[in-house]
Amino acid sequence: MNTLLPFALERSSNELVDVGQVPRGNDCDCICPSCGTPLVAKQGAIKEWHFAHRSRGVHSETKEECKYSFFVSVRLMIRQLAEEGVRIYLPEKHGDLSEYSPKSLVNHSIAYKVTDESFKLLQKVDVGVEFSGVSVDVYSEVEGFPLVIYVTYKGRLIPSALAQPDEKRCGVLQLSLEGLGDLFEQGRQGNYTYLLKKFLEENLLGRKWIYHPREQMLRARAMREMEAWSRSQKTIAAVHSTPNIRLHREMASLIPKISDRNNAVDKKFRCLMCNAKWVGVSFDCRNCQTHLYTRDVSQGEQ
Repeated sequence: MNTLLPFALERSSNELVDVGQVPRGNDCDCICPSCGTPLVAKQGAIKEWHFAHRSRGVHSETKEECKYSFFVSVRLMIRQLAEEGVRIYLPEKHGDLSEYSPKSLVNHSIAYKVTDESFKLLQKVDVGVEFSGVSVDVYSEVEGFPLVIYVTYKGRLIPSALAQPDEKRCGVLQLSLEGLGDLFEQGRQGNYTYLLKKFLEENLLGRKWIYHPREQMLRARAMREMEAWSRSQKTIAAVHSTPNIRLHREMASLIPKISDRNNAVDKKFRCLMCNAKWVGVSFDCRNCQTHLYTRDVSQGEQ
């Protein structure tokens, strides 16, 4: 299916139409939107229905060398559907950081979720407009935030400028058409428009966030947590390796007694290693992952 044309430009309406929506053969009154050559609607019983360039007596109507293909025709129809009003299924996005501490010989990971899967209506749609110096397929709004869609396929990759767009409040979504030909094989009788809308609204195939406005904030927060953990590991390793017996005794004197821990009530604590403070019944420092350096400061700092 990837070599056939499911959509063409109808002369009378000047809109893209499905091969199943027009009369058969030369009566389809359709042209190629790229080169202007008249097309013929192939609606046979064996091969998938498709448009093809007419080859006889139409050379004078050809405007330029044709660049129209299966992927281009689908990309143009996605633009038209977006302008008409379509919902789109948006994928989830996760992030994570991982670091190994050579001091404590511990590996630590922090995972965070940027967004859940969602089903959104595209609003205030513009197509083929420039965004961050790139001509994008769809520029729209979703619940007041800009959403950019860039369609990709073999030979058409995501421009690097979209990974760091000028507009930081926007989302940039890659929509790959690779593999869509297999889905379109279900439409042998020319119901490709229906299948394409179903692909946009119900399928996560080929969808990837290139930029999401929440990711930078969440990643920065995770990096701060990782830096605090890394510092705590260095401090713990330094204390464990020090030959200063007096220091070990002083630290040991601060370890809560077992009886105190069993009868614990909400108290104020501070970790002597990372200076974290918290209120609760647990003596364990979340950063250092130990109670060894915890101090009860319920009565105030001493």
